[in-house]
Amino acid sequence: MDVSVGGGVRQQKAGGLAALYLALAYVVAMPYFLVFVKYPSVVDPVEKVALLVGSHASMTAMYLITYVILGIVLGVLALALYARLKDRAPTLAQAATRDREGQILKQRFGGTQAVGSLLLLSHC
Repeated sequence: MDVSVGGGVRQQKAGGLAALYLALAYVVAMPYFLVFVKYPSVVDPVEKVALLVGSHASMTAMYLITYVILGIVLGVLALALYARLKDRAPTLAQAATRDREGQILKQRFGGTQAVGSLLLLSHC
């Protein structure tokens, strides 16, 4: 892997693994909610509540895998993309890491990129 592109080899590998996890999480979650739970096919409110109660444990696990862990992994991917873009496309990298007031998030949080990237994701 070419380290000169930006970021270290470990960071780029972590970003690649993060991207694969994000894709896999959605590929697993969509069939789960559409086929296994069959939530969209249930129309009656009483049946929907019974369906939610009956599959509460599995839905909680799937939400944890798909959304909670996905949010953390998305922060890893954002950091890897920033490191890769900052040398060759600094304007794009800078635009992607600015908050609504136009301040660079890294400077705002004392150089803590992880906090800044996760805050950026929460603004979206």
